[in-house]
Amino acid sequence: MDLETINYLSQTVAAFGVIISIIYFARKLKQNTKASRIKASYLTSKELRNSLGMVAKNNSLAEIFAKASISEDLTNVEKLRWYTYIGSTMRIFENSYALMEKKDLSQDYWRGMEAMLIDITKMKAFNLFWKDRKHLYSEIFRNYLENAIFKMQSPENINIPGNYDQID
Repeated sequence: MDLETINYLSQTVAAFGVIISIIYFARKLKQNTKASRIKASYLTSKELRNSLGMVAKNNSLAEIFAKASISEDLTNVEKLRWYTYIGSTMRIFENSYALMEKKDLSQDYWRGMEAMLIDITKMKAFNLFWKDRKHLYSEIFRNYLENAIFKMQSPENINIPGNYDQID
């Protein structure tokens, strides 16, 4: 075997090594992407459960939540608590929307969150909050809400969150 043949063989082996490395890297990247999506779904779900759990565990917040669903007529203290609560909840939705846009949150999971978001935006006091605090959110998220979510309807025979007077 001459030196030129050895050089060609070594280049061929090196090329196969590069190809195998690229395949290995692609598989690892796919696994990491899947893991990051699972983690993102878990974390957003946990944040949302914690936020909703606050309403379930705190009677005065639950009363404000129920009142906000049917009226904009909140006292200053109620408005403060409502804005604080709904503001942090909307931040969860904004972060989740950004994850979904980057494809780090599955479309199926986002659709469920979107349905909750539609219901929340139908609450009477949400309009008051949004008018006063929409500047706190990214332009992309504001446009999404105003051009898509606000125009969508909740399914028929579904009460908005907090408005359970019509439940039989």
